[in-house]
Amino acid sequence: MGILDRYVGTVCHDHNTIHLSFPQSKQAECNFHILRYCKAEYEVHKREIIKEYMDYMLKLRDKVDAYKMQGKTSFAEQEYEEAKEQYLKLLDKWDEEFNKEYTKERSQYYDTERCLKSRLRDM
Repeated sequence: MGILDRYVGTVCHDHNTIHLSFPQSKQAECNFHILRYCKAEYEVHKREIIKEYMDYMLKLRDKVDAYKMQGKTSFAEQEYEEAKEQYLKLLDKWDEEFNKEYTKERSQYYDTERCLKSRLRDM
């Protein structure tokens, strides 16, 4: 279209990899889409850790919204590090539960969950 190839801000999207071809832009995956993917995996696999992860993401969203109302633009460094640590702990716990059930014979059944977890860790 001739628009995104000149855009230098942050592109928030639903993991459409075409956006990665615009290196001058920062990439952000929409949290609403992430939560929708998590909900789908929770409905299929019934892992409580997925629900715990979603609840944590919603808690962070609410904190960000409250900070915006206060005029803040970011977390304090220590608060950010604590949030990141908790985020990674939840993903580690999810990995543990996932690995208990994953088998190569049924890998297709787990493929979308595996890909989602990988994306969440890369963000």
